[in-house]
Amino acid sequence: GAPPPTGPAAAEPLNLWAHDPRFLDPMKDVVGVDQVCLFTEKLNVKRGHVGGPIVLHQDHPYWVGVADNADEVGTAMLFLDDATLENGCLEVVPGSHRSGEMPRREVEDFGAMEMDRARFDHSRLVPLVVPAGTVVYFGPYLVHQSQHNHTDRDRGALLYSYQPAGRRHMRETQDYAGKSKS
Repeated sequence: GAPPPTGPAAAEPLNLWAHDPRFLDPMKDVVGVDQVCLFTEKLNVKRGHVGGPIVLHQDHPYWVGVADNADEVGTAMLFLDDATLENGCLEVVPGSHRSGEMPRREVEDFGAMEMDRARFDHSRLVPLVVPAGTVVYFGPYLVHQSQHNHTDRDRGALLYSYQPAGRRHMRETQDYAGKSKS
């Protein structure tokens, strides 16, 4: 057989998914507009046994200074594998998307994006144990985290983030080193 496609040809199916109405239509409600466009996309893989926890956070601080308006970025997370307690499923705080930005750690650099764990009631976290193929939609203020993957298998998720139509894609607003373009 022919070798698998690489480069733009390999990415085309993922691009088609990003523009599928099953992603776009719910994101219109999350973002609060009639038309949305893709802001960024990424693949998260939590490796078996070595995939560590993701800190308690909200996406909003990461989008500030990167998105045209961090308040108007929503994410659709497609679980490519079953998400279980054992493999470090997503944990969320229902209703936290209405509370605005939560207190963050008072440290320098990237750690300043993390929530202050000491100032948060962890009993509010709810694990999302879901089968592969599930899509979870959330806005920039949802409080979430995940735990260590204790299994032999990787757990993957594809994340598409959207914003109001007409805005720039993340690759147009910064370079890969994370520095703003003029």
